[in-house]
Amino acid sequence: MQKNTKQSNKQSRISVQSTLIMFFLLALLVSGCAGMKSVSIIRGGSAEQDVLSQVESVKANHLAHFLTVKVRINDSSEDLLFLVDTGAITVIDKQTADKFTFTDSVVNEFTDIAGNKKEVRLVRVGKMSIGKIRVSDCAAAIIDLKKHSPRIDGILGSNFLRYFKVELDYQNSQLVFHGNSGNQTLDGFIAIPIWQNMKQGFAPTTKCILDGSIDVVCMIDTGHDKAVSLPLSIIQKTTGFKDGKYIESNGGMSGGLFETISKSYLIKAEKISAGNLTINNSPVTTNASDNLMTLGYAYLKNFRIVIDYPNSVAYFKPFPELKPESKYLSFGFRCSKEKGKTIVTGIWKGSVADNAGLSIGDELVSLNNKDVTTLSMMEIMEMMNSSSSLNVSYLQQSSAKIANSTLHKDDLMRLL
Repeated sequence: MQKNTKQSNKQSRISVQSTLIMFFLLALLVSGCAGMKSVSIIRGGSAEQDVLSQVESVKANHLAHFLTVKVRINDSSEDLLFLVDTGAITVIDKQTADKFTFTDSVVNEFTDIAGNKKEVRLVRVGKMSIGKIRVSDCAAAIIDLKKHSPRIDGILGSNFLRYFKVELDYQNSQLVFHGNSGNQTLDGFIAIPIWQNMKQGFAPTTKCILDGSIDVVCMIDTGHDKAVSLPLSIIQKTTGFKDGKYIESNGGMSGGLFETISKSYLIKAEKISAGNLTINNSPVTTNASDNLMTLGYAYLKNFRIVIDYPNSVAYFKPFPELKPESKYLSFGFRCSKEKGKTIVTGIWKGSVADNAGLSIGDELVSLNNKDVTTLSMMEIMEMMNSSSSLNVSYLQQSSAKIANSTLHKDDLMRLL
Protein backbone atom coordinates (compact mmCIF):
# COMPACT_ATOMS: atom_id res chain seq x y z
CA MET A 1 0.00 0.00 0.00
CA GLN A 2 1.12 3.50 -0.66
CA LYS A 3 1.65 5.88 2.24
CA ASN A 4 1.31 9.63 2.38
CA THR A 5 4.57 11.03 1.06
CA LYS A 6 4.48 14.47 2.59
CA GLN A 7 2.64 16.19 5.42
CA SER A 8 2.16 19.87 6.10
CA ASN A 9 4.58 21.23 8.68
CA LYS A 10 1.80 23.38 10.09
CA GLN A 11 0.48 22.18 13.46
CA SER A 12 -2.97 20.72 12.79
CA ARG A 13 -5.64 21.68 15.30
CA ILE A 14 -9.06 20.18 15.79
CA SER A 15 -11.67 22.74 16.76
CA VAL A 16 -15.11 22.79 18.29
CA GLN A 17 -17.51 25.37 19.70
CA SER A 18 -21.04 25.43 20.98
CA THR A 19 -22.03 26.49 17.49
CA LEU A 20 -19.36 24.44 15.76
CA ILE A 21 -19.24 24.36 12.00
CA MET A 22 -17.81 20.99 11.08
CA PHE A 23 -16.52 21.55 7.56
CA PHE A 24 -15.15 18.59 5.69
CA LEU A 25 -15.26 20.54 2.45
CA LEU A 26 -12.09 20.14 0.41
CA ALA A 27 -11.18 21.97 -2.77
CA LEU A 28 -8.60 20.56 -5.14
CA LEU A 29 -5.82 22.93 -6.18
CA VAL A 30 -4.92 21.81 -9.69
CA SER A 31 -1.32 22.24 -10.80
CA GLY A 32 1.11 20.12 -12.77
CA CYS A 33 0.90 16.41 -13.55
CA ALA A 34 -0.33 15.50 -10.05
CA GLY A 35 -3.16 17.98 -10.41
CA MET A 36 -4.23 16.58 -13.76
CA LYS A 37 -4.12 13.02 -12.43
CA SER A 38 -6.21 14.12 -9.43
CA VAL A 39 -8.80 15.59 -11.78
CA SER A 40 -8.86 12.32 -13.72
CA ILE A 41 -9.42 10.30 -10.54
CA ILE A 42 -12.14 12.66 -9.24
CA ARG A 43 -13.97 12.70 -12.57
CA GLY A 44 -13.79 8.93 -12.83
CA GLY A 45 -16.25 6.44 -11.45
CA SER A 46 -19.54 4.90 -12.47
CA ALA A 47 -22.68 3.54 -10.85
CA GLU A 48 -23.61 -0.03 -11.62
CA GLN A 49 -26.48 0.17 -14.05
CA ASP A 50 -28.75 -2.36 -12.33
CA VAL A 51 -29.26 -0.02 -9.38
CA LEU A 52 -30.08 3.14 -11.34
CA SER A 53 -33.70 2.11 -11.93
CA GLN A 54 -34.36 0.91 -8.39
CA VAL A 55 -35.48 2.61 -5.18
CA GLU A 56 -33.23 1.71 -2.28
CA SER A 57 -33.81 2.90 1.29
CA VAL A 58 -30.71 2.85 3.48
CA LYS A 59 -30.97 3.06 7.26
CA ALA A 60 -29.05 5.98 8.74
CA ASN A 61 -28.11 6.99 12.25
CA HIS A 62 -27.17 10.37 13.71
CA LEU A 63 -23.78 11.58 14.92
CA ALA A 64 -24.00 15.22 15.97
CA HIS A 65 -25.73 16.90 12.99
CA PHE A 66 -24.62 14.25 10.48
CA LEU A 67 -26.53 11.32 9.07
CA THR A 68 -24.29 8.25 9.13
CA VAL A 69 -24.50 5.14 6.97
CA LYS A 70 -22.72 1.80 6.76
CA VAL A 71 -20.34 1.55 3.82
CA ARG A 72 -18.35 -1.37 2.43
CA ILE A 73 -15.15 -1.06 0.42
CA ASN A 74 -14.13 -3.45 -2.36
CA ASP A 75 -15.05 -7.03 -1.38
CA SER A 76 -14.75 -6.55 2.36
CA SER A 77 -17.64 -7.64 4.58
CA GLU A 78 -16.74 -5.03 7.21
CA ASP A 79 -19.34 -2.31 7.77
CA LEU A 80 -17.65 1.08 8.04
CA LEU A 81 -19.23 4.19 9.58
CA PHE A 82 -19.34 7.08 7.09
CA LEU A 83 -20.74 10.57 7.63
CA VAL A 84 -22.97 11.88 4.81
CA ASP A 85 -21.66 15.26 3.63
CA THR A 86 -22.97 16.75 0.39
CA GLY A 87 -20.39 19.56 0.63
CA ALA A 88 -17.38 17.27 0.48
CA ILE A 89 -15.47 14.84 -1.63
CA THR A 90 -15.53 11.27 -0.30
CA VAL A 91 -12.93 10.70 2.42
CA ILE A 92 -11.52 7.52 4.01
CA ASP A 93 -9.82 7.72 7.37
CA LYS A 94 -6.10 7.02 7.08
CA GLN A 95 -6.16 4.19 9.64
CA THR A 96 -9.13 2.61 7.90
CA ALA A 97 -7.53 3.03 4.46
CA ASP A 98 -4.47 1.08 5.60
CA LYS A 99 -6.63 -2.07 5.60
CA PHE A 100 -7.12 -1.86 1.83
CA THR A 101 -5.11 -1.82 -1.38
CA PHE A 102 -5.90 0.86 -3.96
CA THR A 103 -4.72 0.48 -7.55
CA ASP A 104 -4.33 4.19 -8.31
CA SER A 105 -3.34 7.12 -6.13
CA VAL A 106 -1.71 10.55 -6.24
CA VAL A 107 -0.68 13.17 -3.69
CA ASN A 108 -1.93 16.69 -4.36
CA GLU A 109 -2.73 19.90 -2.52
CA PHE A 110 -6.22 20.55 -1.20
CA THR A 111 -7.69 23.48 0.69
CA ASP A 112 -10.42 23.42 3.34
CA ILE A 113 -13.24 25.93 3.90
CA ALA A 114 -10.99 27.93 6.24
CA GLY A 115 -8.55 28.49 3.38
CA ASN A 116 -5.84 26.21 4.78
CA LYS A 117 -3.81 24.04 2.43
CA LYS A 118 -2.40 20.58 2.91
CA GLU A 119 -1.07 17.76 0.75
CA VAL A 120 -3.52 14.85 0.67
CA ARG A 121 -3.38 11.40 -0.88
CA LEU A 122 -6.19 10.80 -3.37
CA VAL A 123 -7.09 7.22 -4.33
CA ARG A 124 -9.40 5.40 -6.69
CA VAL A 125 -11.59 2.93 -4.77
CA GLY A 126 -12.42 -0.16 -6.82
CA LYS A 127 -15.90 -0.54 -5.36
CA MET A 128 -17.82 1.33 -2.68
CA SER A 129 -21.29 0.21 -1.65
CA ILE A 130 -24.19 1.17 0.62
CA GLY A 131 -26.68 -1.63 0.73
CA LYS A 132 -27.39 -2.42 -2.93
CA ILE A 133 -26.07 0.96 -4.12
CA ARG A 134 -22.63 0.55 -5.68
CA VAL A 135 -20.15 2.91 -7.33
CA SER A 136 -17.00 1.69 -9.02
CA ASP A 137 -13.71 3.63 -9.21
CA CYS A 138 -14.92 6.28 -6.74
CA ALA A 139 -12.34 8.91 -5.76
CA ALA A 140 -11.53 9.30 -2.06
CA ALA A 141 -9.13 11.50 -0.11
CA ILE A 142 -7.14 9.80 2.67
CA ILE A 143 -7.19 11.95 5.82
CA ASP A 144 -6.84 11.27 9.56
CA LEU A 145 -10.43 11.40 10.83
CA LYS A 146 -9.96 9.37 14.01
CA LYS A 147 -8.68 12.47 15.78
CA HIS A 148 -12.17 13.95 15.35
CA SER A 149 -13.79 10.74 16.58
CA PRO A 150 -12.51 7.14 16.79
CA ARG A 151 -15.92 6.07 15.48
CA ILE A 152 -15.54 7.72 12.07
CA ASP A 153 -14.23 5.61 9.18
CA GLY A 154 -14.98 8.04 6.39
CA ILE A 155 -17.15 10.66 4.72
CA LEU A 156 -19.59 9.88 1.92
CA GLY A 157 -19.36 12.87 -0.40
CA SER A 158 -21.13 14.13 -3.46
CA ASN A 159 -18.71 12.48 -5.88
CA PHE A 160 -20.37 9.20 -4.78
CA LEU A 161 -23.91 10.60 -4.58
CA ARG A 162 -23.80 12.41 -7.94
CA TYR A 163 -25.06 9.39 -9.89
CA PHE A 164 -28.38 9.29 -8.05
CA LYS A 165 -31.54 11.08 -7.06
CA VAL A 166 -30.97 11.09 -3.30
CA GLU A 167 -33.49 11.87 -0.58
CA LEU A 168 -32.12 13.05 2.78
CA ASP A 169 -34.71 12.00 5.36
CA TYR A 170 -33.67 13.38 8.73
CA GLN A 171 -37.01 12.63 10.41
CA ASN A 172 -37.00 8.93 9.53
CA SER A 173 -33.21 8.55 9.66
CA GLN A 174 -32.64 7.21 6.18
CA LEU A 175 -31.18 7.90 2.77
CA VAL A 176 -33.43 7.00 -0.14
CA PHE A 177 -31.88 6.42 -3.56
CA HIS A 178 -34.58 6.93 -6.19
CA GLY A 179 -34.39 5.48 -9.67
CA ASN A 180 -33.43 7.90 -12.41
CA SER A 181 -36.77 8.30 -14.18
CA GLY A 182 -36.01 11.60 -15.88
CA ASN A 183 -36.61 15.16 -14.77
CA GLN A 184 -40.01 14.70 -13.13
CA THR A 185 -41.46 17.40 -10.90
CA LEU A 186 -42.30 16.25 -7.36
CA ASP A 187 -45.73 17.40 -6.17
CA GLY A 188 -45.68 19.83 -3.25
CA PHE A 189 -41.94 20.46 -3.50
CA ILE A 190 -40.10 23.69 -4.24
CA ALA A 191 -37.69 22.97 -7.10
CA ILE A 192 -34.46 24.92 -7.54
CA PRO A 193 -31.87 24.41 -10.28
CA ILE A 194 -28.43 23.18 -9.22
CA TRP A 195 -25.14 22.28 -10.81
CA GLN A 196 -22.33 20.03 -9.63
CA ASN A 197 -19.23 21.89 -8.46
CA MET A 198 -16.35 19.55 -9.29
CA LYS A 199 -13.83 21.65 -7.35
CA GLN A 200 -15.88 20.88 -4.23
CA GLY A 201 -16.27 17.19 -4.99
CA PHE A 202 -19.40 17.64 -7.18
CA ALA A 203 -21.27 19.41 -4.36
CA PRO A 204 -24.80 20.57 -5.33
CA THR A 205 -24.57 24.29 -5.97
CA THR A 206 -27.07 27.00 -6.87
CA LYS A 207 -27.42 30.78 -7.17
CA CYS A 208 -28.82 32.88 -4.34
CA ILE A 209 -29.70 36.54 -3.87
CA LEU A 210 -28.92 38.12 -0.50
CA ASP A 211 -30.98 41.09 0.73
CA GLY A 212 -32.55 41.53 -2.70
CA SER A 213 -29.45 42.62 -4.59
CA ILE A 214 -26.30 40.66 -3.69
CA ASP A 215 -25.63 37.65 -5.92
CA VAL A 216 -23.85 34.71 -4.29
CA VAL A 217 -23.06 31.11 -5.21
CA CYS A 218 -24.56 28.72 -2.65
CA MET A 219 -23.63 25.14 -1.81
CA ILE A 220 -26.07 22.69 -0.20
CA ASP A 221 -23.82 21.40 2.58
CA THR A 222 -25.02 18.81 5.10
CA GLY A 223 -21.60 19.02 6.75
CA HIS A 224 -22.28 22.54 7.99
CA ASP A 225 -24.22 22.36 11.24
CA LYS A 226 -25.67 25.88 11.23
CA ALA A 227 -28.09 27.46 8.76
CA VAL A 228 -25.95 29.76 6.63
CA SER A 229 -22.35 30.89 6.27
CA LEU A 230 -20.93 33.49 3.90
CA PRO A 231 -17.51 34.82 2.94
CA LEU A 232 -16.60 38.00 4.82
CA SER A 233 -16.32 39.82 1.49
CA ILE A 234 -20.05 39.17 0.93
CA ILE A 235 -21.10 39.87 4.53
CA GLN A 236 -19.40 43.27 4.33
CA LYS A 237 -21.76 44.22 1.48
CA THR A 238 -24.90 43.76 3.59
CA THR A 239 -26.82 46.72 4.98
CA GLY A 240 -26.69 45.31 8.50
CA PHE A 241 -22.92 45.02 8.49
CA LYS A 242 -22.51 48.51 7.04
CA ASP A 243 -24.80 49.83 9.82
CA GLY A 244 -22.66 48.15 12.47
CA LYS A 245 -25.23 45.45 13.25
CA TYR A 246 -22.89 42.53 13.73
CA ILE A 247 -21.18 40.54 16.46
CA GLU A 248 -17.47 39.84 16.19
CA SER A 249 -15.23 37.41 17.96
CA ASN A 250 -11.93 37.43 19.73
CA GLY A 251 -10.15 34.64 17.87
CA GLY A 252 -11.99 32.49 15.37
CA MET A 253 -15.33 30.75 15.86
CA SER A 254 -15.20 28.34 12.94
CA GLY A 255 -12.69 26.39 10.97
CA GLY A 256 -11.90 23.81 8.34
CA LEU A 257 -10.64 20.27 8.33
CA PHE A 258 -7.00 21.32 8.53
CA GLU A 259 -6.92 24.65 10.41
CA THR A 260 -8.99 27.53 11.75
CA ILE A 261 -10.39 30.92 10.77
CA SER A 262 -8.69 33.73 12.67
CA LYS A 263 -11.75 35.97 13.22
CA SER A 264 -15.50 35.54 12.82
CA TYR A 265 -18.59 37.72 12.42
CA LEU A 266 -22.29 37.05 13.00
CA ILE A 267 -25.05 39.00 11.25
CA LYS A 268 -28.75 38.62 10.48
CA ALA A 269 -29.71 38.27 6.82
CA GLU A 270 -33.15 39.74 6.27
CA LYS A 271 -33.80 37.65 3.15
CA ILE A 272 -31.96 35.04 1.09
CA SER A 273 -33.61 33.73 -2.06
CA ALA A 274 -32.78 30.68 -4.14
CA GLY A 275 -35.38 30.58 -6.88
CA ASN A 276 -38.71 30.13 -5.06
CA LEU A 277 -36.98 29.08 -1.84
CA THR A 278 -36.77 31.95 0.67
CA ILE A 279 -34.86 32.19 3.96
CA ASN A 280 -35.93 35.03 6.25
CA ASN A 281 -34.15 36.57 9.25
CA SER A 282 -31.43 33.94 9.31
CA PRO A 283 -28.27 34.07 11.44
CA VAL A 284 -25.22 34.10 9.18
CA THR A 285 -21.61 33.47 10.15
CA THR A 286 -18.40 33.95 8.19
CA ASN A 287 -16.47 31.31 6.29
CA ALA A 288 -13.10 31.77 4.62
CA SER A 289 -14.00 30.82 1.06
CA ASP A 290 -13.63 33.33 -1.74
CA ASN A 291 -17.20 33.21 -3.00
CA LEU A 292 -19.20 30.29 -1.55
CA MET A 293 -22.24 30.50 0.68
CA THR A 294 -23.15 27.31 2.52
CA LEU A 295 -26.70 26.24 3.32
CA GLY A 296 -26.40 23.84 6.22
CA TYR A 297 -28.12 21.35 8.47
CA ALA A 298 -29.92 23.82 10.77
CA TYR A 299 -31.91 24.97 7.76
CA LEU A 300 -32.03 21.74 5.75
CA LYS A 301 -33.45 19.64 8.62
CA ASN A 302 -36.76 21.52 8.30
CA PHE A 303 -37.41 20.02 4.88
CA ARG A 304 -37.84 16.79 3.08
CA ILE A 305 -34.99 17.16 0.58
CA VAL A 306 -34.38 15.35 -2.69
CA ILE A 307 -31.19 16.17 -4.59
CA ASP A 308 -31.53 14.97 -8.17
CA TYR A 309 -27.89 15.09 -9.24
CA PRO A 310 -28.36 13.63 -12.78
CA ASN A 311 -31.10 16.13 -13.67
CA SER A 312 -29.58 19.13 -11.84
CA VAL A 313 -32.55 19.88 -9.56
CA ALA A 314 -32.96 20.03 -5.79
CA TYR A 315 -36.41 19.70 -4.22
CA PHE A 316 -37.49 21.09 -0.84
CA LYS A 317 -40.77 20.29 0.93
CA PRO A 318 -41.18 21.92 4.36
CA PHE A 319 -42.33 19.84 7.29
CA PRO A 320 -45.49 21.59 8.59
CA GLU A 321 -44.49 21.14 12.23
CA LEU A 322 -40.99 22.59 11.78
CA LYS A 323 -39.81 26.14 11.20
CA PRO A 324 -36.31 27.42 10.37
CA GLU A 325 -34.72 28.90 13.49
CA SER A 326 -34.01 32.64 13.60
CA LYS A 327 -32.10 32.35 16.88
CA TYR A 328 -28.39 31.62 17.26
CA LEU A 329 -28.13 29.66 20.49
CA SER A 330 -24.59 29.47 21.80
CA PHE A 331 -22.41 29.19 24.88
CA GLY A 332 -20.21 31.69 23.07
CA PHE A 333 -16.83 29.97 23.00
CA ARG A 334 -14.80 27.65 20.86
CA CYS A 335 -11.95 25.33 21.73
CA SER A 336 -9.18 23.39 20.04
CA LYS A 337 -7.20 20.27 20.85
CA GLU A 338 -3.56 21.33 20.92
CA LYS A 339 -0.82 18.92 22.03
CA GLY A 340 -3.19 16.98 24.27
CA LYS A 341 -4.78 20.07 25.82
CA THR A 342 -8.21 21.56 25.11
CA ILE A 343 -7.67 25.30 24.69
CA VAL A 344 -10.19 28.14 24.31
CA THR A 345 -9.40 29.67 20.92
CA GLY A 346 -12.45 31.86 20.23
CA ILE A 347 -14.99 33.95 22.17
CA TRP A 348 -18.05 35.76 20.82
CA LYS A 349 -17.97 39.26 22.27
CA GLY A 350 -20.90 39.83 24.64
CA SER A 351 -21.71 36.12 24.90
CA VAL A 352 -22.32 34.21 28.13
CA ALA A 353 -18.76 32.82 27.96
CA ASP A 354 -17.36 36.31 27.51
CA ASN A 355 -19.42 37.67 30.42
CA ALA A 356 -18.37 34.73 32.63
CA GLY A 357 -14.72 35.60 32.12
CA LEU A 358 -13.47 32.87 29.79
CA SER A 359 -10.50 34.06 27.75
CA ILE A 360 -8.53 32.87 24.77
CA GLY A 361 -5.74 30.60 25.98
CA ASP A 362 -7.64 29.21 28.97
CA GLU A 363 -7.35 25.42 29.21
CA LEU A 364 -10.55 23.41 29.66
CA VAL A 365 -10.37 20.77 32.39
CA SER A 366 -13.89 19.37 32.39
CA LEU A 367 -17.30 19.89 30.80
CA ASN A 368 -20.36 18.81 32.77
CA ASN A 369 -17.98 17.02 35.14
CA LYS A 370 -16.39 14.96 32.34
CA ASP A 371 -12.62 15.10 31.91
CA VAL A 372 -12.06 16.66 28.48
CA THR A 373 -8.96 14.53 27.88
CA THR A 374 -11.29 11.54 27.62
CA LEU A 375 -13.58 13.22 25.08
CA SER A 376 -13.14 13.36 21.31
CA MET A 377 -14.04 16.52 19.42
CA MET A 378 -17.25 14.91 18.19
CA GLU A 379 -18.20 14.04 21.77
CA ILE A 380 -17.53 17.59 22.92
CA MET A 381 -19.55 18.86 19.99
CA GLU A 382 -22.50 16.59 20.78
CA MET A 383 -22.43 17.62 24.43
CA MET A 384 -22.39 21.32 23.65
CA ASN A 385 -25.05 21.08 20.96
CA SER A 386 -27.44 18.99 23.08
CA SER A 387 -27.04 20.83 26.41
CA SER A 388 -28.88 23.94 27.51
CA SER A 389 -26.37 24.52 30.31
CA LEU A 390 -22.72 23.68 30.65
CA ASN A 391 -20.56 23.35 33.75
CA VAL A 392 -17.10 24.45 32.69
CA SER A 393 -13.97 23.93 34.75
CA TYR A 394 -10.88 25.58 33.29
CA LEU A 395 -7.36 26.67 34.07
CA GLN A 396 -7.05 30.43 33.65
CA GLN A 397 -4.06 31.38 31.55
CA SER A 398 -3.76 34.74 33.32
CA SER A 399 -3.60 33.42 36.89
CA ALA A 400 -2.81 29.69 36.51
CA LYS A 401 -5.80 29.02 38.82
CA ILE A 402 -8.75 26.71 38.32
CA ALA A 403 -12.06 28.51 37.77
CA ASN A 404 -15.58 27.14 37.44
CA SER A 405 -18.55 28.60 35.58
CA THR A 406 -22.03 27.42 34.73
CA LEU A 407 -23.02 28.71 31.32
CA HIS A 408 -26.59 28.83 30.05
CA LYS A 409 -27.03 28.74 26.29
CA ASP A 410 -28.20 32.12 25.03
CA ASP A 411 -29.44 33.63 21.77
CA LEU A 412 -26.64 35.81 20.38
CA MET A 413 -29.06 37.47 17.96
CA ARG A 414 -30.42 39.49 20.90
CA LEU A 415 -27.21 41.53 20.73
CA LEU A 416 -27.96 42.79 17.23
